[in-house]
Amino acid sequence: MIDVVHRLVHTYVSWAIAELTRTLRPLVLAGVQAFGAQLDRDDEASVDLIIVGLIAEVVATVRTWLDRPRPVPSAAALSSRLADSVWYQLDGHARTRGAVIDPSCTLEELLQRALAGPSVGADA
Repeated sequence: MIDVVHRLVHTYVSWAIAELTRTLRPLVLAGVQAFGAQLDRDDEASVDLIIVGLIAEVVATVRTWLDRPRPVPSAAALSSRLADSVWYQLDGHARTRGAVIDPSCTLEELLQRALAGPSVGADA
């Protein structure tokens, strides 16, 4: 019976990650376009993998934190540090591809820049 439970959970988690990736990929590519980053074929092929890696980082970090006898730091502090970590990775990927992204840019602004074309908001 436990193997059935494991398969069900695995199926659900795999589906959830696939859905998140499918949802996030267009947003990531819109950000790439909006800020004028240059992607080669390997970069394009890696977008999904990077997204899955970032999701896995968050999931594994939270699981490890929950497994501690006393979850420290606080949930708020962990959330802040984990969000910073994800941001640093996104920012690093952008910078190595010629784009500088303002961390205070809202999602609405990002989408407006994407619709306007790559010359708007590109700082590099």
